[in-house]
Amino acid sequence: MPVLIMLRDPRDVIISCYFQNILLNTTNANFLSFERIAKHYADLMEVWLAVRQWKRLPWLEVRYEDLVARLISEGRRATEFLSLCWDTEQERFFEKSRTKQLYSPNYVEVTRPVYSDAVGRWRVYEEYLAPILPSLEPYCQRFGYT
Repeated sequence: MPVLIMLRDPRDVIISCYFQNILLNTTNANFLSFERIAKHYADLMEVWLAVRQWKRLPWLEVRYEDLVARLISEGRRATEFLSLCWDTEQERFFEKSRTKQLYSPNYVEVTRPVYSDAVGRWRVYEEYLAPILPSLEPYCQRFGYT
């Protein structure tokens, strides 16, 4: 079973989770504070770091920032990793999304082309993230975000 993992700058993940407008449940209750999100992120990434060590588990990490910058080449790489054929319709996913009824808190984002507005967005909130930045630093380093 191939595993495809989308990585993103941990600091941007925290900001993205914090600003989600979703109904409260036991999982997303972790999104109520930066501290809780950082702990939840760390827990999930520790699982991933352990799982990616498993022998014979085919996996591929795709960086969000790379996908945003190079949708076709990164999208093709991920698609082919899954033993599927790239289809040019994939680069226009948003057109089909506009014709369907979607139940997603990020409906607006999936109905428009890929955009780079959210890359590095955490810097605007850096002073508020300051208390949790040390806890994210190991993941920034492990995943190549300096």
